[in-house]
Amino acid sequence: VDAYGSPTIQSDLQTFDQQFGLANPTLNIIYPDGRVNWTPTATELGWAQETSLDVEWSHAMAPGATIDLLIAPTSNGDALNLAEQYAVTHHLGNVMSMSFGAPESAIAGVGNNLQLMQAHFIYGLARAQGMTVFASSGDNGATNGASSPNPLFPASDPLVTSVGGTNLFTSNSGAYQSETVW
Repeated sequence: VDAYGSPTIQSDLQTFDQQFGLANPTLNIIYPDGRVNWTPTATELGWAQETSLDVEWSHAMAPGATIDLLIAPTSNGDALNLAEQYAVTHHLGNVMSMSFGAPESAIAGVGNNLQLMQAHFIYGLARAQGMTVFASSGDNGATNGASSPNPLFPASDPLVTSVGGTNLFTSNSGAYQSETVW
C-alpha cells in the first residue's frame, strides 16, 4: 500500500530486476479509490521513490510472488485506510506491507483517533484471514520528529509487525561507538 504511486514503477522494477538477475514478476497496480492524477509535487516525488523501493524489495524478498500494489490517491489516513481495507476485503495475499507512518501524537493530536481505530479494525480483519501486516518504524529514531519518544503509526498498532534499522558504528575491537537510524 502506497500513496500517489509512481509513473515509472514498471521501468524502475524492470531495471532493478535486470540488475539483480530476477525474473519479471506479476505486478498488479490497483487504484481502489480511482486513478491518481500525477502532479509531481515534492510530496508525490517522495512517495514515488518509496513506491519503487517498496515494490523492488518486495520482489527481491519473494521473487515468485504476485505483487498487488494498492495506490491511495492521497497520503491522508482515510485514503490509506481505504486501500488497506480493499487489500483485506479482496484477499489480495498473505502479506500487506506499509512503508509509511506518522507520529501517533500528530494523528491523535489533531482529532484523528477514528482513523487509528478504523486502521486497527482493518488489521484485525487481516489477522482473522491469516494476512500478516508489516509497517516501517520510521527513519527518525524513537522520537519520529517529535520532542519526546513517540511511536510511529501504523507501526505501533499491536496487530502490526514493525521493522526498523540503524547503521552501527564500532571501534576496531568491535565495541559500540554510536549508531544512526535509517
